Amino acid sequence: MQNNRHVGNKGEATASNYLKDLGYEFVESNFETPYGEIDLIMLKGSDLYFFEVKFRQNNEFGFGDDAINPKKIMRIRKSIEVWISLNQHKYSYKNIYLDGIVIDSDGKINRYEIL
Repeated sequence: MQNNRHVGNKGEATASNYLKDLGYEFVESNFETPYGEIDLIMLKGSDLYFFEVKFRQNNEFGFGDDAINPKKIMRIRKSIEVWISLNQHKYSYKNIYLDGIVIDSDGKINRYEIL
């Protein structure tokens, strides 16, 4: 059985490639803070996107979007604040978004806006 980090990396790579195909520019992945980790950071035009990626090989432990709960969102928001404070001078953007990407066991990608 694959470990969680390997499975997570596979899902994040799939999501990153999917977003690149849609015209997003890769900025960073797996940015860690004391509050948690931001899976993917991407730019598209003047918009900066932070993505929480969930990959499920099966639904034994629930659906991917079930894991993105209000507590998780609060931790990601704090992590975004840290990232912005460290990187705001490096990138030009007008809008900031937090989106979720859920990849199911069949490889189907679902994207939804969180904030």
